[in-house]
Amino acid sequence: MSDSIDVPIVCSLGERAALDDRLHEWQELLKCAVERDTIEDGVRLVFATHADVVAEVGRLTALEAACCAWMDFTVHVGHDRTTVDVRAPAEGVDLVVKLFGP
Repeated sequence: MSDSIDVPIVCSLGERAALDDRLHEWQELLKCAVERDTIEDGVRLVFATHADVVAEVGRLTALEAACCAWMDFTVHVGHDRTTVDVRAPAEGVDLVVKLFGP
């Protein structure tokens, strides 16, 4: 991602309970990750390709993209592994690593 952004680094979920629920959902999904690595501008998550995990990856990345427009998600579903690259502008990389990283 570029170092400058037009979208503020904020979450539009609003209520603390909604934010806590979303964080819990991510924490549950991250338990399924077989690898978590830092990459340029963010984090790469690797999961085994199981239908339920892929469905949850799709659901959560879509929800997150709607409320945190400053994050960029790239999902690749392969035969034996699914990767999710979560990237952010320079101002948000530390937060992405804190939320999703190793």
